[in-house]
Amino acid sequence: KLPLRASLFTQLITISLLIFAAPSDSLLLGIVFFVWGFSAGGSMISFSVAADIVSNEYIGASAALVNGTQFILAGIFMALPANVLSRAPGAAEEYSIATLQLALLIYPLIIFSAILLLRYLKESYPVNA
Repeated sequence: KLPLRASLFTQLITISLLIFAAPSDSLLLGIVFFVWGFSAGGSMISFSVAADIVSNEYIGASAALVNGTQFILAGIFMALPANVLSRAPGAAEEYSIATLQLALLIYPLIIFSAILLLRYLKESYPVNA
């Protein structure tokens, strides 16, 4: 759970920074995007967690379930900002920064929800006490 928690917190900080206080320096912006992308690799931990929860004969099925779930949810989450923008007044060329920020707010909210749900995830890594 610790690597997943670290990944989620890093993603929450970087995506919030990009949406609400994007650096104007291209080098700093590149670093923030790199850190965000690197921490997004934490989504791969869910495959290991799923494999640890099921018996060996179902590891392939658990990976397929995780993969399908991530694929479907990613499609939905990508469409949500467009849905918000389609309801906003004005043409695409005229959207204000506040309107764009509102449309992208879904991403920090989703990550924050994942952080809250993480407390209910069973720890699958054996800890030697």
